[in-house]
Amino acid sequence: MNPISRTGEKAYFFDLDDTLYDQLQPFRDALLKQFGSLTDRTVNNIFKEVRRYSDMLWPIYKAGEITLKQLRIKRLTMALGDFSFDLGEKEAAFIQNEYGNNQSAIELFDGVTECLENIRENGHEIGIITNGPIDHQWKKINRLGLDKLISREWVFISDGTGYAKPDAKIFKYVNEKTGKKAGTCYYIGDAWGNDVVPSIEAGWKTIWMNHRNKLPETKHKPYAIVRNYKELYQLIP
Repeated sequence: MNPISRTGEKAYFFDLDDTLYDQLQPFRDALLKQFGSLTDRTVNNIFKEVRRYSDMLWPIYKAGEITLKQLRIKRLTMALGDFSFDLGEKEAAFIQNEYGNNQSAIELFDGVTECLENIRENGHEIGIITNGPIDHQWKKINRLGLDKLISREWVFISDGTGYAKPDAKIFKYVNEKTGKKAGTCYYIGDAWGNDVVPSIEAGWKTIWMNHRNKLPETKHKPYAIVRNYKELYQLIP
């Protein structure tokens, strides 16, 4: 495997979903379309459970035991079932379809563009490491305009690498592919189990984008914790 030849001293890699853009808003709109009025707290809790079940089901999908469509339906029925919503597959499919349609209007979090430009101006590299189907993730990357800020060769999508978070091997794969040593790589992500834990275990310097004020789930210690891109901007040398 030939490493990518680049000269930046450090490399900053970002998770995509709910790290670079607000994944909750399109999900909230889809839920409200199905159920009408829901409190913000209920929506937030359901969203958290959907992401947890998605992470739980991902290895089963990768093993070929379920399809991606089945994963998306199952994570919704399981999560909503935890909150006593009796949701059939038809209703779950409706929510998923609305959720997918709403993602055509996603926007970067405030300050992302300025932060990425600052990293480049300081001579460092920028990349993305994300789980998901290749076409689906690239559609979001293009809609967000990230393709104009990040080179295609520095975007690593699980279905294209053979590894998926929380497997730390995806970070080691990126090190091999880019020629960057783990100690010079930073990873910015929002999910404790999928982003923080495996990147730390791969020897990377992890910056936890804790914009939803979550609590740590293990004893792993991130390099830094930030709540928004203003704080991240100030952190990056």
